[in-house]
Amino acid sequence: MKKQKLIFLLGNGFSQGFGFPGMSELWDKCLVPEDDYYKNALEEAKSRYPLAYFVDKGIKEMELALTVWKTYYESHEEDILSNAAKSGRGNFEDYIENMCAWLHQYTIKNGQQDLYGEIKLWLKEMADKYEVAFITTNYDLLIERIISDNSQKYHYLERTEAGSIPIRKIHGSISWFSSSQGILRPDDRSKCSIFFKGAEKDSGVYNLTEDVLSSPTMAGFHIQLGSQVTQTNVTPITTIIPPVVGKKYNELFGFIMQAIEQDFVDFDYLVMIGYSFPEADPIVKENIVDFCNRYKVKEGKIIAINNNQNDCDKIGELFGENIQVVCEKWSVALLRNLLISR
Repeated sequence: MKKQKLIFLLGNGFSQGFGFPGMSELWDKCLVPEDDYYKNALEEAKSRYPLAYFVDKGIKEMELALTVWKTYYESHEEDILSNAAKSGRGNFEDYIENMCAWLHQYTIKNGQQDLYGEIKLWLKEMADKYEVAFITTNYDLLIERIISDNSQKYHYLERTEAGSIPIRKIHGSISWFSSSQGILRPDDRSKCSIFFKGAEKDSGVYNLTEDVLSSPTMAGFHIQLGSQVTQTNVTPITTIIPPVVGKKYNELFGFIMQAIEQDFVDFDYLVMIGYSFPEADPIVKENIVDFCNRYKVKEGKIIAINNNQNDCDKIGELFGENIQVVCEKWSVALLRNLLISR
């Protein structure tokens, strides 16, 4: 008998249940690095546009800053390469590295051990009962860690093994590194696995999840695992896709959305946890709503869990009568109750 499809759409509110900071709190942390490696680099970044503007104005919209920053350095890329000077692009990379270092700490520490144990067991049950897929806007590695701890396999784009669970990371991941040269592990003995090969700049994206989860710090990862930056080489920094309309034309994002659309075909249940469909990310909002309208089976169910009333109201308007909105903090007990009778 064919399993029913159960899709999870996870936002920052899901990770906050494990002690991760909200986006504005993460913004503050990322401006005050603990590691000396990032300290000088970020002081330089805070003196330049666009980070200087956001800091001076007290704007804590991290995703908006990343969007503006990426657009800025890409528009000046030729000048940056010809001048070979410390650039807006370099400062962007330093900030991204520091942000990822903080998220890495939270993934490794994972202070809410009781919740982690509960969700791990529950998701194991769900994977046995349903055909499960994860879609997340988070950069952290919580889902990868849970699946690995359950002795299961996962994939980001194409399924490589039977029973492997898809994880569609719409905004990238702290464990994804881009390079056109290939990436060696620190011991120089083996190359990291590539899961996406793009035509643009002949670049590839490599999965370093195993390395990142086994390391207590990410400081220097881009130095140990990368190669010298040249005109023909994509800098091997963590691959982050800012939430911008223009990402519709990002090749990696396009492949991720194609995979998500296939996940939605004839789906039975969609459970959204802590995702608010922000206005800064219209492409994801439009696609998810469209996929739900086109692919949900007749008796299918859409559930949203969010502890912010304004977000709940917005989600309710987006999906209308087709959704059950639960305005409270998510928990494993709540998830069990919502799905137990399905």
